[in-house]
Amino acid sequence: MIARGELKAGIELLQSSLPRLHADRYELYASAFVAELSQGLAALGRLQEAFKVLNETIARIEPEGAAFDMPELLRLRGALEARGGDLEAAEAGFAASIALAERQGALSWRLRTEMSLARLRRREGLPDALAGVAETYTRFSEGFETTDLKAARLMLDESPVR
Repeated sequence: MIARGELKAGIELLQSSLPRLHADRYELYASAFVAELSQGLAALGRLQEAFKVLNETIARIEPEGAAFDMPELLRLRGALEARGGDLEAAEAGFAASIALAERQGALSWRLRTEMSLARLRRREGLPDALAGVAETYTRFSEGFETTDLKAARLMLDESPVR
């Protein structure tokens, strides 16, 4: 629903469903739902709520070891930090996401984070903003029709500096 632009209805559904998932200790999809919830809240300008649900989830799953999607949660937190104007915290969040994705061998999570970092660095007018995207993109040998790889290729192709 959130992806289709039905933000309020999607947020309400997720907010009502997540407590039940936690109560049943069914966490497999909970972090993905929280990621969507945080994005919906942010889209409505409710950044503090978005931070709260994202940070609560990160704090809950961190002690148990890095969940498979923790790099994505860290990336989203970095994106929220950037949106809120704290560029240092955003860079730190992206760096943590990239490092964890690398340790996990999660190349797709890493690429997604490199693209978020590149957007931030371009906004700041920094040179070589796309270096990480280019380096990570070259590590792929398949999957070039996926959304993330297409977006990375487009980002690289549209760059005035190579």
